[in-house]
Amino acid sequence: MALAARDLEKDARIAHLDLENEELAQTIRHRDVYADRLFALMVGTLVGAFFLLIWSGMPEAHRGNRLALSETVQVSIIAAVTLEVIGLFAIVTRHLFPPRDRCGDPRAS
Repeated sequence: MALAARDLEKDARIAHLDLENEELAQTIRHRDVYADRLFALMVGTLVGAFFLLIWSGMPEAHRGNRLALSETVQVSIIAAVTLEVIGLFAIVTRHLFPPRDRCGDPRAS
């Protein structure tokens, strides 16, 4: 009787761990999708800002439509894109290397 209870408890524990593994695998897949989309968004932002700045710096004869951005606007675009890259880098770094508590467990903080 006690042996059957142990087997039942062991089976329940295994089923619980299988569910946890499935949940962790799903979380990893979602993080991969999120990371890919975030990377694509950042690349799009950087490329867009690059071409906007290049287009505004071209002579009028080469660009067709007139796009004249003041120097202040150009500096603001560069600063915004730079802050975006630095901010994302800081967030990702903090997530990859979380602060540890005294026992060394990063999940405790």
